[in-house]
Amino acid sequence: TGPALSYAPEKLSMERTENAAFGPVDRIGQLTMRNLDIADTRAKLEMYRAQGQLGNGDFKLIGELE
Repeated sequence: TGPALSYAPEKLSMERTENAAFGPVDRIGQLTMRNLDIADTRAKLEMYRAQGQLGNGDFKLIGELE
């Protein structure tokens, strides 16, 4: 703990509360959806790059999302 932390430990309850609104499965589902969103965005940017719509096209986006 310390003053430079972004979040106070007591505010990061996760499963430590009895009536948590969201559980681990919800969070993993959200992370999965976020990864799919990132993959879709990368694919769309690659398509725009291939069409020459992103600058001069002399760059490659960071590799595939696993």
